[in-house]
Amino acid sequence: MAQADRVETGRKVWAPWYTLHKVYAGLIDMYTLCGNEQALKIALGMARWARQRTDRLDEAQMQKMLGVEHGGINDALRNLYAVTGDPELLALARRFDHKAVLDPLAAHEDRLKGLHVNTQIPKVIGAARAYELTGESCFHDAATYFWNQVTAARCYAAGGTSNDEHWRTEPYRMASELGRESHETCCTYNMLRLTRHLFTWNPEARYADYYERALFNGILATQDPANGMMMYYVPMASGFYKTFMTPEDSFWCCTGTGMENHAKYGDSIYFHDESGLFVNLFIASELDWIERGIRIRQETSFPEEANTKLIVRTGRPAEFALKVRIPSWVAPGGKAVLNGKPLEAFSSPGSHLVLKRTWRDGDTLLIDLPMKLYLERLPDDADTAAILYGPLVLAGDLGSERLTADKVLGPMGPSGEAVAVPRLAGDRRQLDSWIKQVPGKILTFRTVGAGRPDDVTLVPFYKLFGCRYAIYWELRN
Repeated sequence: MAQADRVETGRKVWAPWYTLHKVYAGLIDMYTLCGNEQALKIALGMARWARQRTDRLDEAQMQKMLGVEHGGINDALRNLYAVTGDPELLALARRFDHKAVLDPLAAHEDRLKGLHVNTQIPKVIGAARAYELTGESCFHDAATYFWNQVTAARCYAAGGTSNDEHWRTEPYRMASELGRESHETCCTYNMLRLTRHLFTWNPEARYADYYERALFNGILATQDPANGMMMYYVPMASGFYKTFMTPEDSFWCCTGTGMENHAKYGDSIYFHDESGLFVNLFIASELDWIERGIRIRQETSFPEEANTKLIVRTGRPAEFALKVRIPSWVAPGGKAVLNGKPLEAFSSPGSHLVLKRTWRDGDTLLIDLPMKLYLERLPDDADTAAILYGPLVLAGDLGSERLTADKVLGPMGPSGEAVAVPRLAGDRRQLDSWIKQVPGKILTFRTVGAGRPDDVTLVPFYKLFGCRYAIYWELRN
């Protein structure tokens, strides 16, 4: 295999192990989800081949090779070990742990500046899987520190990260990173995968808060509802526009993960532990909790309505704790109503409302989650901010000037110059005094006397297609 030869000897090459990881992951899914024995046989054969190749490399050679993007091959091999119990697979996976990245993270050192973003996140997912299979604390520390640093210090309001595919600055330095080729969708997808792991270790609402933010703004917003095409970059620079792949001529990395992106809507709504069930996301769905013989139906049009209804179906009374996330963004006035009766108990924003009781068939819980407008400022520029409503990033519609089909379909990112963007002048503590909902239009707002020179219409980013936009605004007093 010529590309493998080249990467092992340090010659110029693209990323053979990145491509192979996709194949491994698909084969393992075919076995674990569909019971395809042939897929498992092929995956194990590929693992034997990987071991034969890498056995020829000493540790220094191996680590040098890992300087080239290799996807989540350590994660895939660990998943293969989880299926087979073969310790040789666990040892092989460890050889694919890139120490130059994982060791500093385990020591709580942020050395991410200058690194290619989507090369690193899969490595950390592999570390998370290592912790789950071995219990080694270094992997736990690397994964949790990395997640904390990226989400707090290197993420945009829409939940994604990267500018020109890299982290180009020190932590909390985002003002220079509002680029036209920012917020790569592969990165958002892999951050969601990592977040799932961390929530299972420590079921804090903050993980689900991030997941919701990134899902609704960084994933849902990146598929064109007219044709199903997906995005590569998501410009955070104001005055640009969304661009999408074509079916035949733009098979990007973000096309591969793009196909996985839009399967994420159902995979993290519910979790369970020994004591009960977590409801983390407000998405219309039905859960068949087979182990307990319970079915939960969630009825909602969230986020277009700020509530959700949970209906319990069970053949016999069952005692368990229902743990409903109360998001960090929830405004005063939230409430829970059980079988038509308001509950005295609610929960503080950024936690779970825990209702432990004996549940009976037909029990119905209604949760009201009022939203409010608020700013999310850049950490190093308080005069530049995004506007949010609940978990939703609001984008300003700047019209479709100079937009043609050839600019929107095919390119990885926008071309040409940005259009002029209004500045916003209003009371930063009372956004509802100058941002008003448009009567008769769901989740549509307009500034009133605040735009300089013109007022703007604001809609959720996931609803905005076919026009130029702004997410970040220059604020004036």
